[in-house]
Amino acid sequence: MDVFENDSKGTTKDWIACQGTEGDAGLGRPRRRSGRFFKSLPCDLETGLRIRSSAFFATRYTDLMTGREMETNRNASNIAFLMIVSPRDCPIALCTIPSLARLIKSSPCFQATVYCNGLSVQQIGQIAELLRGYKRIILKDNTEYLQSIRDTIKIGHFVPRPGSIGLRQGFYETAPEIWSRELVRLSADFVAIIDPDFEILDGEFVNVMLDAFARLPQLAFYSTDYSPDHERFESYAQEEAKIVERWHTWFCIYRRTSLEKCHDFNFYEERDGRLPAKYDHSAMLQKILQHRYGYVGRSLSSGYRGQFLHYANFAQNRSLKGMKLRFYRVVRIARHNGWAHKHHSALVARIVHKLAAAVWRMCRLGRFDTERMRYAHEMETATEAPNSDERGV
Repeated sequence: MDVFENDSKGTTKDWIACQGTEGDAGLGRPRRRSGRFFKSLPCDLETGLRIRSSAFFATRYTDLMTGREMETNRNASNIAFLMIVSPRDCPIALCTIPSLARLIKSSPCFQATVYCNGLSVQQIGQIAELLRGYKRIILKDNTEYLQSIRDTIKIGHFVPRPGSIGLRQGFYETAPEIWSRELVRLSADFVAIIDPDFEILDGEFVNVMLDAFARLPQLAFYSTDYSPDHERFESYAQEEAKIVERWHTWFCIYRRTSLEKCHDFNFYEERDGRLPAKYDHSAMLQKILQHRYGYVGRSLSSGYRGQFLHYANFAQNRSLKGMKLRFYRVVRIARHNGWAHKHHSALVARIVHKLAAAVWRMCRLGRFDTERMRYAHEMETATEAPNSDERGV
């Protein structure tokens, strides 16, 4: 398989979240971070930060105030996070971005890019306002690029590369397209994928992951979660399949130099066996890095599970927004770790967990998780079709 070539064409607008006194966004005080890795990170910083404005900022360059941004020094040990936000998962992203912002604030060697993928002006404005006052967080907007390909973009399955399968569920880019292009462009020693439906409850696990990279030069990727080869009914394709091992993408840190060898995050499928073998996003890439280049992968132990929460499949979200989403999130976190990251009491956490489990069952909140196990664009089409027939369309 060929190495995915970097697209040199600019496809996005670059923004910088509005600068001010850190913490103006009211996102709370971050926990103190410990560990020798944070203390030893050499980061050169430079002054001079600009913001590129859009329609809701006034469509002009505006110097808001002098900031400090990570210098593009390839010898510095730093990490850049990439979060892609698309229309359907924008509501949950507005809940999880604050936790990412607090993590970025915790170390001057952390930076992040929030990639606005087909979002409306209003949605981009909501995210920009959320990040107001936080440094080293860039917003990218691909609106102009999407407009330039409007006549050629197709909704549904397509072939991004020979042997791969892509699925476009709306008028926006797929996540593998963006990962494959943007991650190698980030000026950092380590680059991390973080899903918009992944919430950092306690950022100490990031310290653990980075410390492993410092010790193990052959470590190419480190994820919060790992799944070995297994067979199961694949709900999206509605068929039995072999799911190939994968270090999952919802939070995964890569050594950037490994991605210079291969950075094709596409989905691949092989149908020459008893069951179709499905290489979910990044699975084939990880296999190549291991077998062709001698790298290794790693995942966190279950002991860190309470420090983060992956809500899962919010790219298929059709129902949760507003107060309903906020209620779902509060109960989901309580059911996950009893909000122990806030009060640090095992007894209180057990009580809160039991109460949340009862509320979860009583309110049937699990139905929203079940809903997200099918492709949203297909379900919306199926719902609209009978209504069209009733109207005689």
